[in-house]
Amino acid sequence: MSSLNIQQFDDIRDEILLSKRIQVILKCLILILLLIILPASILNYNNLANNDNFIFQNINALRAVNVTIDFSTFLGGADVDNGYSIALDQEGDFYVTGFTESTDYPTKNAFDGSLSGSMDAFVAKFTGDGTLLWSSYLGGSNRDRAFGISVTDDGDCYIMGMTNSSDFPVLNAYNETFSGTEDIFLTKISTDGLLLWSTYIGGNDREIAADIAVISDGSCYITGETYSDNFPMKNSYDSTFNGLIDTFVVKFSTEGSLLWSSY
Repeated sequence: MSSLNIQQFDDIRDEILLSKRIQVILKCLILILLLIILPASILNYNNLANNDNFIFQNINALRAVNVTIDFSTFLGGADVDNGYSIALDQEGDFYVTGFTESTDYPTKNAFDGSLSGSMDAFVAKFTGDGTLLWSSYLGGSNRDRAFGISVTDDGDCYIMGMTNSSDFPVLNAYNETFSGTEDIFLTKISTDGLLLWSTYIGGNDREIAADIAVISDGSCYITGETYSDNFPMKNSYDSTFNGLIDTFVVKFSTEGSLLWSSY
């Protein structure tokens, strides 16, 4: 595949991300304006998370519902920082991941305390009331971006993303070798912020991270897209690369072993 096509795909992806961010900003601005300009109305937030609906009722509802912000905070350094995914554990603590270009991104109890490349992934854990417990960079000497995070029942977290780094930090890895132009990475971190295992997964071309999910036994599923005709297969439903870009689905055990993988 030519570099032009890859660049076109990146441009489209960036446009979609920008559009989503603009939508979120506009919704926040509208909410703020409504709460300021329309004090005689109140937001009925039933099913708001599912439907993004704004419903207004009379002033009597204001006495029954107390709409407050528990906390709000910045998280970042002096350069570009992108928060991309968030997950909650059973204790009400939450985990944030994304990517940063900041050399002064705020770290705490970090397994990696410095920016290693032009862009590193980051992962941070907060208590439910907004106290930072730990925060760390995650990356090699090139560009690393985290796009998904999921938490096990015991509070360990999985981070999935994409890396251009041949020296991405691997530990107890299924695959220690960078295989193509851009590989998937999958990293597991303990509830206390310790790196448990970390691995590449990819073929001879480019992989694109999409989503991750964890089930009750602690194993995880990841999915995305691949340009590689030799993406690693095991116990596959479909072991044949069928087109320009194929979807992949992979399952890893809680210890980091590849259980099955399929186009």
